[in-house]
Amino acid sequence: MARAHVPHDETQGFGAGDAAILSYVRGQLYRSTDFGQTWDKAARGLTCPVPDIPDPRIHQKYAVPVAAISASDGTQYAFFGCYNQLYASTDNAATFSLLGTFPDGPAQRIHVSRNFSSDGTLFLEVENGGLLVSRDFARTWQPLAFDAPVVSVLLEGRTLTVAEQSGRVSVWDDLGATLRGASSANDLLGQINALVPRAESDGTGLLAATSTGLWHLGPNGRQKRLFDKPDIVSAAALARTGGEVLLALHASDGVYRSSDGGTSWALRAQGLETNVQAQHYDFNDFSALSPMADGSVLVAAFTGVFRSTDGGQHWQKSAVTYADILGLQIVPGQGDDYRILAGTYGSGIIVSEDGGESWPYFNDMLNGPRSTAFSATRTEDGTTHLLSGTFGSLNRSRYPAPWTVSRFDDFPRLQGAYLAPTPLSFAFHEDRAAAGETYAFIGMYPHSILATTTGTGAMTTVLETGRPVRSLAISDSFEADGILLAAEDGKILRSGDGGQTWSEVFAAPIGSIKLAIAAPLQDTSVVFAGSDKGLFVSADQGRTWREMDMPAQSKKVLSLGVAPDFAQTGEIFVQTRGEPLWIGQVAPTATIWAQASFPAPGDEIYSLIERERQDLIVFSPRFSDDGVMYGASRLTVMKSIDRGRTWAATAPRDIRYEAEYARTDWFLVPVRPGGDDWKAGPAPGPQSSGRVLFSNVAGATLSIDFAGTGIRLIGLTGPELGAAEIFLDGQRAALIDNFSAEFESQKTLFETRDLQPGQHILTVVVKTEPKDRAGNFFVLDAFDVVR
Repeated sequence: MARAHVPHDETQGFGAGDAAILSYVRGQLYRSTDFGQTWDKAARGLTCPVPDIPDPRIHQKYAVPVAAISASDGTQYAFFGCYNQLYASTDNAATFSLLGTFPDGPAQRIHVSRNFSSDGTLFLEVENGGLLVSRDFARTWQPLAFDAPVVSVLLEGRTLTVAEQSGRVSVWDDLGATLRGASSANDLLGQINALVPRAESDGTGLLAATSTGLWHLGPNGRQKRLFDKPDIVSAAALARTGGEVLLALHASDGVYRSSDGGTSWALRAQGLETNVQAQHYDFNDFSALSPMADGSVLVAAFTGVFRSTDGGQHWQKSAVTYADILGLQIVPGQGDDYRILAGTYGSGIIVSEDGGESWPYFNDMLNGPRSTAFSATRTEDGTTHLLSGTFGSLNRSRYPAPWTVSRFDDFPRLQGAYLAPTPLSFAFHEDRAAAGETYAFIGMYPHSILATTTGTGAMTTVLETGRPVRSLAISDSFEADGILLAAEDGKILRSGDGGQTWSEVFAAPIGSIKLAIAAPLQDTSVVFAGSDKGLFVSADQGRTWREMDMPAQSKKVLSLGVAPDFAQTGEIFVQTRGEPLWIGQVAPTATIWAQASFPAPGDEIYSLIERERQDLIVFSPRFSDDGVMYGASRLTVMKSIDRGRTWAATAPRDIRYEAEYARTDWFLVPVRPGGDDWKAGPAPGPQSSGRVLFSNVAGATLSIDFAGTGIRLIGLTGPELGAAEIFLDGQRAALIDNFSAEFESQKTLFETRDLQPGQHILTVVVKTEPKDRAGNFFVLDAFDVVR
């Protein structure tokens, strides 16, 4: 499942209907229409406000509820709660509209009547333990009174069951209108995290997942602890041939399974993944468990979504994609040619020399495929200079020469900062450097601006700031005016002397900011700033700022671009959340806005890693003549040939995964090495991302989970390389021999492109033969998934 900022993202549970499943992950809503195998972003019509929360970790912990039901009249409803707003969909979550607002937000969970089309009844669990009900399609809301804060609710048919913090459980008939009965407060239960139904001969009982274990609450009021392990966060009772199966989800261990009514339990965590960052960010490793209509079961985890089709005995990760485009650049070539380059958050760097018809990877010796910032420029001698930031290092290349790396060992971590110093933004300027080189400013995490040249690699500190510098903008006349702008969260800094001195020119609680300087208009630079809370403009080279009026329903600016011929046309391009791209014609008295047409509903120019404010809208070097521009939309680059009015997707790119990261806790790839038989390390030649995964143990296995129509294994051949068997979905597909007289890196070892769309498993088994060679190593450098 795609996630916003791998790997520290928590899936906050599911809203499961018969046709669509919803899940919310750190600022984004996703839907699955194949019972959790693959996931797509659901966005159209969602224009959620962003609250003023100073600490992003607190923002991440806000529960954002989702619900999906197949109503009794056949309508496929989906609901999404955003703070104090409730959105609804009747087309399997393809599009949403605002249903209403409610008091006492933000909401924590949504519960919907199966007869919603006729009775209009919803229940909302809200912050601080309140429970609201609406019986008129969310027009009005009434609070329901309880003795203690509500911690869990179950709505089955017309029966409402409510658990309070005290351990008291009450059952209501007629959708909460009539109290049937209630237990007394029970300290033994502890904190009730989830209630799930359990069919019994004398009625429907309940399973209560609690801080003290898993409890059975019988229809006659009896209580029995079935599993005494603390911190059970969710549970399920599955009807299976041969008898009932009980599942209990533990916050850190994973899934425990019982097939004898809870008398004995066994941990069934094969295929589930945990990550060391969960503890740092104070999250549970596992948070929710939900049976699906097709008989499968989903688990929501810090590391993604996992699915079981055998009653919880084995688990497989849903389709995972870590390849969102983080930054997009265009550099001129010979004549009218140009080169499109993009840095991705997980697949490295892609380059297109043919206007988006193909997207080969350029990862030769790149130190890590997770780009935190990316930029490119071309000097007058024709050299293309690339910069790519990764955690703790800066990568440089004079394309197509392999990447070289500079580490930030001389820049110690900020006290209390979790990550090493990391580039977040770049601004190039050629005039300051020697011939054939270029000068660059680097906006850094946690708190500084550095300067460097592409030649020597030496770095100096320009400014120590208070927060990460997520966007930089440099004047086209920098050598003459020395104007450089830097954006922190909620703050813009300005230098008019090339970075020697700085002043704060803007401060407001508007979240992260993307800066863009326009071509000079009437002898002064116009600067735009897109933020989480609106679009701002400065008409005096960044000295003073005002908010611009926009017809957008959402104020969250996801991407921002200024036409190269702005001085003549006044055009800017603004992507807001949940809406088509806005095209503005800026004039002194007013701005005229129009909207672009995208290929499909929900398309947006944005990156899931929204807080890193890179360029996502770029322009052809001949834009004023050909009107060609490009925009990054998650995994895809879109192209417009009419100045942004209409768009079409360029060729889909294969998604690359760097195999060696299967042996780290910091980067999650869908690779499962068998035991300790596989190691990560260097290998001869320029490897993709610099390192490989290898084994020479006969019988060693390695499995790859992927969703697509094909896969390509990339690795090393040479005199010490041996053979391996390849299995696809359990069937033997090939025997490959990687022996060659000389070492050759980044060779295609195996490829297939004719699979049915969907989830697949590829398994490599290392062979012992032939024995007359110096070794029988199998070396996997990377693999590409064909979409």
